[in-house]
Amino acid sequence: MNLGHTQYALYPTLLFAILILNSNPPEIPMAIQFARCEYVSRSKGGNACRKASYNQRTEIRCERTGELFSFQDRGGDVHHEILLPEGADLRFKSSSILWNEAERCERRKDSQVAKEFVLALPDDKQVTLEDRIELTRRFAETHFVEKGLAVQLDVHEPDEHEKNWHAHLLVTTRRFTEEGLGFEKAKARDLDPTIRKGCVIEADIWGELWRDLQNAYFEEKSYDLRVDPVGVLSQEHLGPVRMRHHMNEAIARSQLLQKANEQLAQDPGSVLEALTRNKAVFSEKDLDIFLKKHVPHEAREQVCERVLTHPTLLSLYDKETGKKTVYFTTKEVRAEEEKLLRFADKIAKKPTPILSPEAIAKGMEGRALSEEQHKAYDLCAQSGQNLSLIQGRAGVGKSYVLDAIRMAHENEGYWVLGLAPTHKVASDLRESGFKDAKTCHGFLFAFRNNKENLDPKTLVIVDEAGMLGTTLSVELFHAIKTSGAKLILVGDDRQLSSVERGGVFGLLAERYESVELKDVRRQTINWQKTVSEDLSKGEVKSAVHLLQENKAIHWNIIKEEALTELLKTWAEDNAKKPDETRLILAQRNVDVDALNQGAREILRQQGKLGGVELSCMTQRGKEVFAEEDRVQLTRTDKDKGLRNGTFGVIEHIDMKTKILTLRLDNKEKVTVDPHTYDGLRHGYASTVYKAQGSTLDHVYVLHSQIINKLVNYVALTRQTKSLSLYVSKDETPSEGHLIRQMSREDGNKASLVFDTQKDIEKKNEDKTLITQIKHGVETITTKVKDVFHNNEKFYQFENPLTTNKVEATLHSHQKQEQISSALQAAYKEMAHPAFANATVIRRAFAKGLKVHGEEKAIAYWDNKKEGPLRLYQQNLGKVETELHSPLLNRLTDHWKDQARELAKQEPMRVLGLLQKLKEDELNKREQVASDNRKLSEKVNLPQKQEIKQNPMEETYLRFKALHDVFKDISEVPPSFKEEFKHLAQELIQDKNFMESLKLLDANKAKIIQRIAQEQERSKDLGRGGLSL
Repeated sequence: MNLGHTQYALYPTLLFAILILNSNPPEIPMAIQFARCEYVSRSKGGNACRKASYNQRTEIRCERTGELFSFQDRGGDVHHEILLPEGADLRFKSSSILWNEAERCERRKDSQVAKEFVLALPDDKQVTLEDRIELTRRFAETHFVEKGLAVQLDVHEPDEHEKNWHAHLLVTTRRFTEEGLGFEKAKARDLDPTIRKGCVIEADIWGELWRDLQNAYFEEKSYDLRVDPVGVLSQEHLGPVRMRHHMNEAIARSQLLQKANEQLAQDPGSVLEALTRNKAVFSEKDLDIFLKKHVPHEAREQVCERVLTHPTLLSLYDKETGKKTVYFTTKEVRAEEEKLLRFADKIAKKPTPILSPEAIAKGMEGRALSEEQHKAYDLCAQSGQNLSLIQGRAGVGKSYVLDAIRMAHENEGYWVLGLAPTHKVASDLRESGFKDAKTCHGFLFAFRNNKENLDPKTLVIVDEAGMLGTTLSVELFHAIKTSGAKLILVGDDRQLSSVERGGVFGLLAERYESVELKDVRRQTINWQKTVSEDLSKGEVKSAVHLLQENKAIHWNIIKEEALTELLKTWAEDNAKKPDETRLILAQRNVDVDALNQGAREILRQQGKLGGVELSCMTQRGKEVFAEEDRVQLTRTDKDKGLRNGTFGVIEHIDMKTKILTLRLDNKEKVTVDPHTYDGLRHGYASTVYKAQGSTLDHVYVLHSQIINKLVNYVALTRQTKSLSLYVSKDETPSEGHLIRQMSREDGNKASLVFDTQKDIEKKNEDKTLITQIKHGVETITTKVKDVFHNNEKFYQFENPLTTNKVEATLHSHQKQEQISSALQAAYKEMAHPAFANATVIRRAFAKGLKVHGEEKAIAYWDNKKEGPLRLYQQNLGKVETELHSPLLNRLTDHWKDQARELAKQEPMRVLGLLQKLKEDELNKREQVASDNRKLSEKVNLPQKQEIKQNPMEETYLRFKALHDVFKDISEVPPSFKEEFKHLAQELIQDKNFMESLKLLDANKAKIIQRIAQEQERSKDLGRGGLSL
């Protein structure tokens, strides 16, 4: 085949491709007008000290929270300075002083503490570091410093092989006072974005302001440069030769996006964190691959040894045989998975009423469910289970049965909330009838900020639950557990799991009752349906034979030919039936980039794209777009209606404003401003992961030699009409190789499918009273940790500044400035935890304020507030009393301190927990006494009678109970030391009793003798002592 003379040729010869892969990536100019603004907002977990520490790559302690932020090891900050307006105290030249003062001035939990601007800096060789600093400084001084604000300026150089020079400007939201010793009470709202008809005018032109400043500077310096804007480019004819370079450009872009910090990779803790970021378990082979990629050859052996001997590393063992496997995990990963199961157990054990016959009938109304669908419906509607799982294989009609379950619960008075791991799946839920459907992340952030609530009359249905990562699942289960809601998980452990480490859905399906839907409904063509069923059962060989028989596999000599044939077929099909849905799938992003460029090149040559292209910066580098281009969104901006994973077509490009209007596949229309949004990507081809959950008419799959069973299953089960698989013999020489590659296991399995050394020891240990008490202590500690679960790191996320968010914030602050100081004080008091449950009082106050005015409302508040405050203080006192109970002496001081802190926010919750722990401890002590009585029955009758008649029995039982309680405590509470000594001395005096005790429990007899002897020695030395 002559690749040089076909209009679909995309690849150079294999030799030329190898040369390109080993050459330096091409220069990519970075002088662009891209400028982005974000608020550092507490409601999103933002902290000005953290942001300043990161930008400066230094260490800053936040005085408000006590947290120490350190990014000294990150590197890349080549210039740092603080720019202050005239008259400001020079001590604010210190980042720590400046941003701690900014944090101190903000009292609200949802305060916006600072603004951060990110500016793309020019990369041209004639532009020096001094030029970049001067450009950034001028921008900061012109727009912020001259208007009274302070700015932290940091210039970051690109990582190796990249071109993304950029600057961070961290800007205060308040001006300095006249004295310059602190910030003004009011924020500089006159500098906030101007809002006209719902649009943030200034926010839209930051990029243009940055462009104009750069161009003026280049002209001043006589540089032969102009900013490469998000602008209009004249259409250039691209012939067949140009098409050959798409793959090379994609490879170069991929190389530019890769980052490898060798210094960080030589820290064993960082290596383990990297290895377990996407998988819960890894092998020594995985470690070797990672080290080869990130660590110099001479250091690999030493780093490998340090990783394999790291204290957090756990070896994993086969559950059936107990033999050591090749897999490892870490203590942190294992603990997180175990916590997930405990949370799931808590949800599952909550009693849930069966739905009424009327509600059950309502859900079935007008539906003809299959036998297996009926089983799934019954499980969720009338089994009384609070946690149900449905395993739905690809294309089995899950949506149909979920809609029935939703309707039945809504008829019973439940609020049904649909959750999904991606925006695409959430959108599908809304289209199938769910009024409330959102992503799990979106819900959790809203729940965290009290904008969403759950209760026992809430049903949460999670679709594609197999795609949830473990950390996300823990947070979601915690929210459901604490609120008492009902949970249904729907997923498929044979499809792709989370990008983050996961693999727990299959475990949950085994642990709790689940129903499996297997009857494939998506494919109606018999052989395609059989392929789908074979793949779901893991019968890859049979599926491949069927694909081969039906000429669905297209073999090519080299990958370039496979890609060329794929695009040719796609183009011909698209021309014949343009209204039918189709998608090209590949596993690697570099292949997706090349396929996208090739597909749009064909359309452009056919005259199906607009004649003018828009060039803009995206997350994957500079891209060009035209009207009628198919695109996908790769970043979420909720306020603009832009959701990650959504596909659509560019309907219009405004050549003046550069705004794009998109017509999404769900018929919605949205606008995209490429000055502030960088999540555009061409949408002719996609990764397999992005396609999970999709149903399309035609699917074209580019096979990769690194494919595995899960990726293969998803890729080959999306279609309803046609399926084509393109394979190259340079990567996959034969059908046998294809079967082996498609059968490869994923490896993203939970660590809990294995045992640890601790699990094996626990299985084999004797079930003695001592081990029972030991495990009892561990259980109490775990329960306390679960109650105080709080993963702050998960919520440290900040959304970009958006139009609606700014507008809402402005309105909120304008309203606040109009009320009196007395009313502000009342609102501040209401924020106190004492009034968290004083709903009636707060509502009456709000109504009184509206009807009777401020004075009477405040008088009412002053009269009513003392009751909740008094009750709050009383409950705190009760918590402190409980913490001093001898029954809770097993708890460490650290956990008691945590309980005190939590009690300041929720005293009743903590009080209930402590009382439950006391009750558990009393039950354990009663069990100890009961076990002791059973042990005594082993002694022969005369000795038994002798002990029963001996007055020392009561003394001994008290000693034994105290010893069993405190034997695992490193420091016995002082109030019990003297009693231990006294009891031991009293028992040792009765020789007959001690002889009988040696027969009953020789170990306890030795302990009593030792304590008594230590007491005698301590008397001689003039001091007290006690050793358990």
